Amino acid sequence: MASSIDYSHVPAFDPPQGITANFINPPTIECSVLEVSLPLSVISTTFVAVRIYTRLKIVKSLGWDDLLLGIGLVLSWTFCALGIIEGQYGYGVDIWNLYTTNAINFLKLDLASQTIYHLALLMTKLSILLTHLHFTTNSASSPAFRISVFSIMALTAIYSLTLIFIAIFGCSPIAAAWDIRIETEKCIDKAAYAYVYGGCNILSSLAIFGLGLVVCLRNGLIGRRVGRVVSWCLGIMVAVGCFACVTSIIRLIIAIPYLHSENFTRFKVYIAHW
Repeated sequence: MASSIDYSHVPAFDPPQGITANFINPPTIECSVLEVSLPLSVISTTFVAVRIYTRLKIVKSLGWDDLLLGIGLVLSWTFCALGIIEGQYGYGVDIWNLYTTNAINFLKLDLASQTIYHLALLMTKLSILLTHLHFTTNSASSPAFRISVFSIMALTAIYSLTLIFIAIFGCSPIAAAWDIRIETEKCIDKAAYAYVYGGCNILSSLAIFGLGLVVCLRNGLIGRRVGRVVSWCLGIMVAVGCFACVTSIIRLIIAIPYLHSENFTRFKVYIAHW
């Protein structure tokens, strides 16, 4: 019976022809992710700390955008912590060098880390959009502009939460999302999911970038009618929006060749770099 099988000693997948599985000390590329995620998280923490300190010194209070950014930062560190834990179950190791139980545990943690990643990205985007409203003058804060900001916020929240829901409940039975022993599963098409999420992510990043340009132009940033501090803040906002667009595109391009690969413990490292 299947229940009597000790899957902690059953290989997750057969190795490719000519390759011998290594279950003792398999090579891994997990460190390459930590070399990127940890420094970026430290840099992000520094920027958030400076922002909050400046806000408290000047405005004497924090806003919803600061709260959302703080939540995003906590989620970002949680994502890094999950990446470290995933390393104990084969993150960065070729799948044929893992036993079935490790692969299952990895997929459970990976689903959790994906959810945390999407939520962190959502909180950050919502924070940036709310920040746009703080930097607007009376002329820039027109009804049309405010409607645009809140509309993009709503659409970003809707597609993010919807796709998180699909990622968690996208298989029948639900456990098939992480249990590779289930052979009769029916799951959503991974390629379609990646294209939809990637496309929505890129479009929302472009929209945020575009709104940042509108704020800069309407506040007279080019004409230097705003203070130096505000100019730097607006410039950073636009740069972040541009960087988000580029990374979203690169992440989608990198993910496409690996969507149907069985070696998921390895290729997810390449995607996690972005």
